[in-house]
Amino acid sequence: MSRTLGVLRQLLDQALPGHRPAHEDYELVETVPRLPTTSTTDDDEPTLAEAESLGLRRIAAPVPWPTLALSLVEFAERASYYGAGGVFANFVQRPLPPGSTTGAPMKEGDTPGAMGLGLRVSAALTTTFTMLAFSSPLLGGYLADTRWGRFRSIAFGALLAGLAHAASIWAALPVVITSGTSLPPFLLTLVLLGLSAGLIKASIAPIMAGQCPPDRVRYIPSPSSSLPSTSLPPPSVSDVDIEEGGTEGGEWVVESQELTISRVMGLYYASINVGAFVALGSVWAEAKVGFWAAFAIPGAIFCLMPPLLWVVKPRLVPEAEPSSSALTRVWHVLRDRPRDTAEPFRSSLEETERIVPQEEEPVSAHRLGDESEGSEGSEDGWDFADPPSLDDDRGIETPEPLPADPDRDIRQALKACTLFLWFAIYNVAPGLNSATISLAGAMRGTLPNDALDKMNPLAVICAVPVLNWVYQRLEARGIHLGPVRRVVIGFGLTSLSMLYLALIQAAVYATSPCGTLATDCAQKSPLSNLLVAPGPLLQGVSEALAVVSGMQLAYTMSPPGLQSLVTAVFLSMVAASGALVLLLLPLLRDPLLVYPFALTSLAVAAAGYCVHRRYAHLDT
Repeated sequence: MSRTLGVLRQLLDQALPGHRPAHEDYELVETVPRLPTTSTTDDDEPTLAEAESLGLRRIAAPVPWPTLALSLVEFAERASYYGAGGVFANFVQRPLPPGSTTGAPMKEGDTPGAMGLGLRVSAALTTTFTMLAFSSPLLGGYLADTRWGRFRSIAFGALLAGLAHAASIWAALPVVITSGTSLPPFLLTLVLLGLSAGLIKASIAPIMAGQCPPDRVRYIPSPSSSLPSTSLPPPSVSDVDIEEGGTEGGEWVVESQELTISRVMGLYYASINVGAFVALGSVWAEAKVGFWAAFAIPGAIFCLMPPLLWVVKPRLVPEAEPSSSALTRVWHVLRDRPRDTAEPFRSSLEETERIVPQEEEPVSAHRLGDESEGSEGSEDGWDFADPPSLDDDRGIETPEPLPADPDRDIRQALKACTLFLWFAIYNVAPGLNSATISLAGAMRGTLPNDALDKMNPLAVICAVPVLNWVYQRLEARGIHLGPVRRVVIGFGLTSLSMLYLALIQAAVYATSPCGTLATDCAQKSPLSNLLVAPGPLLQGVSEALAVVSGMQLAYTMSPPGLQSLVTAVFLSMVAASGALVLLLLPLLRDPLLVYPFALTSLAVAAAGYCVHRRYAHLDT
């Protein structure tokens, strides 16, 4: 196996002969800060300061192939997670169908089952699994930043996931199901798979974003030009059109790390949703073959992870050594935090300098000599000082920057965490998915309810590349749609989706033969359940805006020693929103089903407004 992987790595090197690890590529170009600078590596190569003065176009850099490989790792992890977790409920709740030993029903219309422990036990175990999967990233982030490092955390999480899938297949073997001993290996599966999800999710997005090169200036030939992009020398900066940034043979552009990270986070989130789609294979297998096949499919997909990690490891940008120093600084900042914390925070991708305004020295009159009449100077003994000279000690003093705040990056990361708290409200909308499916079930069945459930990931998969294209076009026109503004737009779309579903629920009550008791009515509303589809589709587009941008903020606003932990804080908001969904449970019944959608719409809209008011300055 290792020999095969070695050959695969050699083939990759031959396919990319000029490729080197991303960290080596950093040395080929000048890393340019956002403030003007006079340093340059070549008389013909503009610095970013010159690029900004010329109005050069900002584009995303090509995604490094190690990042693409890591996106496949995330796809394999999510497909295996959703594939196994999607059949947990039936495996626990339902008994074996008559005449079956695998859990698959023997006749049409029966439901797959295995252990037959009932709804309450099934709900308790699946809820525990979900809470563990979305709270364990806090542990995974802590270990990645302070003990193991990101790659080692991912590798250990993959090991736990492999053991979990083996235990799930063991629990689903016909001989184990019929003997009534499936519960112990199934509980082991819940614990190991939940912990592995936390270890992997806390580190995979930061390590993908860490492969993105810094800001750099690059010359791109036009498609009709025979000059390759790596040829030297490119046209002089003096030949660049001030308005367009281009020449007859191509153009100078700025490859922006911020735009590249945004594209990488979109790729990360799309990988998650593609994995959710592939998990439908397990649902089919439990009904047609049995639970052993339903658990074997995600286990087989998981087998992509180890070889991908082995191949990509030598090509990754070296990580900073894990250390607890950043956490210690967080403690000191929280302990000594002043009452007034209104200082604005900026992205860690920007280098800023604050200059204290200096007052000019006033022109003053002074007495020369002694005060007695006839002393040297003017006739009356007074003389006026000349205006201060820049070359004179009496001139304007050179402005000096304020001493840098050594804990500015820590305060910035804490600011990001306060922004993420609003996502607990935002995530209530996906938490009402069961109410959305129930709404569709009360309407005429044009589309299966399970298909409606998959419209959200479908919208995410389609929206991510479209939004990346939109961001590029906006940047080309000088419009910077920063991550906070994208979060606010995402909140707005989710609010609209909840308002739309509230109106559809009201329409169902108005048209159902049972009136406001439509959910359990034997006769359906004449409205088509296709009318529900815009709700999940809007939520999917919203997630492609808000969640992807939230992941970007978690990375760019954190120091290297806290990136995994801050990402874990963002991910844990899904678990926090579960507590808020519990508050809406008394309203999840007829005739009150309009209110959960309406209240969530108002709450998400208010949260979006607060995010805009409190954090819009982060985009400047």
